[in-house]
Amino acid sequence: MGDRCYFSIQLRKTRAAEISDKYDLHVEYEEGDEAVLIHQEANYGGSSILDGLVADREIFLGYSEAGADYGPTRFACDGEKLIQLEVDWQKQLYAVIHDDGTVDQAMIDDAKALQALEARVVNLLDPERL
Repeated sequence: MGDRCYFSIQLRKTRAAEISDKYDLHVEYEEGDEAVLIHQEANYGGSSILDGLVADREIFLGYSEAGADYGPTRFACDGEKLIQLEVDWQKQLYAVIHDDGTVDQAMIDDAKALQALEARVVNLLDPERL
């Protein structure tokens, strides 16, 4: 048994039953064309679930809580590309301010990339938003 944490993904409702069965996830709720699946004790932040979803080219948004050696993360996948970033306890992205007062530009760039991918995935999940 490894490190365990809460794991949640939002995806197309038409994919929920298959994904739930394949990755032992529970359908938390369904609304419109979307479903939210969770696992209360995902192993190592759900990393093997994420690997499988990406390999299967699934489209999803998600969040995992912190484990013993890693913080909480937000992630998005458009069926081709996965971006996963550590977030604060309110699921907000952040950037480090160094001792010299400069902001870590790479963290800002990564956060912008995740936000752009999240917006793309929202549109892919709900075709009426296109």
